[in-house]
Amino acid sequence: MGRPKQELLWDGEPLLLRVTAQALAARVDPIVVVLGHRKDVLAAILEPVAAVAGGRLRVVENPGYRSGGQWSSMQTGLLVMPADVDAVVILLVDMPLIRAQHLDRLVTAFDNLRGAAGDRPIVVFRCGERRGHPVLISSGWFSVLRRPSPEGGLRSILRLNARHVVELTAGTEVLVDLDTPEEYEALLNEQPRF
Repeated sequence: MGRPKQELLWDGEPLLLRVTAQALAARVDPIVVVLGHRKDVLAAILEPVAAVAGGRLRVVENPGYRSGGQWSSMQTGLLVMPADVDAVVILLVDMPLIRAQHLDRLVTAFDNLRGAAGDRPIVVFRCGERRGHPVLISSGWFSVLRRPSPEGGLRSILRLNARHVVELTAGTEVLVDLDTPEEYEALLNEQPRF
């Protein structure tokens, strides 16, 4: 990509700042941003929103980011969550089309499911035949998420526990991520901004 995804610009601001600002505009609290490579540079990017977050934003370091990847970052975030949190929303930095409304839809669905789906609902977006991000995982799964990553990661947990998964229909924005320079350039040229 030429530089870390978190630093790629979208509408003139780094993706990390944009995605974090969307989380702050949603009904999620607290917000934990997990950083690894270039943590000091990335933490500085967040200073404008951290100053107005009112204590809702916490930035933590994943010391195992090189070997553990996304799974270890998720586990790092879970470690600093308050004990009484009901669920977590896993939001990836390379999905610039995700808005606060997406996060709010997950939270609303979770709130409506409590009791009906037991204490372990997982709420995901679906576009056509594919599941997308972000994903809301209730606290009933935290012990599973603290274990070593299963073969297939979170997808395998969803597949093996389908009766707990609730899908919300969404557009292609829940599938669009930036994995290559070509995807980034194409999205910059083709997608509307918000």
